[in-house]
Amino acid sequence: MSGERMNASDYLPMALSRFANKYCVSCHGPAKQEGRVRLDHLPADSREPHAAQLLSQIHIQLRDGLMPPDDAPQPSRAELREVVSGLDQVLASLRPPGQLTEDQLPNKGNLVPHGLLFGTPVSLPTASPARVWRLNSDSYLQMLRGVYRSSRIKDEVVEPFALIPDRGFKDYAALYSLDEPTTEILLRNAAIIVNRQCEYELKDGAIKPKGWDTVREFVALMDPELSPTRDQIDKAVELQYRLAIGRVPTREQL
Repeated sequence: MSGERMNASDYLPMALSRFANKYCVSCHGPAKQEGRVRLDHLPADSREPHAAQLLSQIHIQLRDGLMPPDDAPQPSRAELREVVSGLDQVLASLRPPGQLTEDQLPNKGNLVPHGLLFGTPVSLPTASPARVWRLNSDSYLQMLRGVYRSSRIKDEVVEPFALIPDRGFKDYAALYSLDEPTTEILLRNAAIIVNRQCEYELKDGAIKPKGWDTVREFVALMDPELSPTRDQIDKAVELQYRLAIGRVPTREQL
C-alpha cells in the first residue's frame, strides 16, 4: 500500500518498522544497541514522549546517508525515499509554525543538497520572505544615531535585542520571533526618540527647536495655533522614513 493513500502519521509506523526490521535491528535491536539506540520497538504514536526526538535522529541519519553503514545491506532509493518523505511530513506536523529543524540552522549550510545550489538556474526572481533581523547593540545604536542625534542616546534608549551565543550567523532571522517584551522596548524607544525630535520652546512668542537634536520640520507641526497642511505632514513623514529606514515611503504609506 502506498503512503500517499494514507495519512503520513498513520502510515509511517508501519513503513518505518518494516524498514527498521530489514536494515536496522541487527545493530539497534534486542541483542545489540549501537549508540544506545534501539529500533525494534518504535513508538506507534509520534506524539508519545521522546518519540519526536527519536524520529528526528532517524530522519537525519537516513537523509544524510549516514545509516545504514557502508558495510551493511543498503535500502533501495525507493525504500529510502518513502521513509524519509514520511518522516519529513510527520516531523513537520510536530513542530510549531516557523520553527527550524536542526539541519536548517545557519551553521548547517554544508548539508544543503548541491543540486539546489548549483543545479538548474532560477528563471524567475524570488522574493525574500518577511523576516526579523536582529542587530547587535553597537549596530542598533549606530542606526539610531541617524535618527536621534543626542549624546544621551545610550542613557535614554534600551537595547531590545539579544543574540544567541552559538557559533555561526547570530542574526539569522528565522532563529528569532518578535515577542511582546521586545515590541514594548522598541515602541518605548521610538516614543523617546520622537519626543526628542519634536522638543521645542517658546521664544519671543514663537515655537523654536529646543536643542540641536530636534528636527526643525517636526517642530513646525507642534504649534497649536497653526493647522498643518497635507503637504507639511507628507514631508514630515517622508523625512522620518529617510532618517529611520533610509528610504522614502510609498504612496500607500503616506
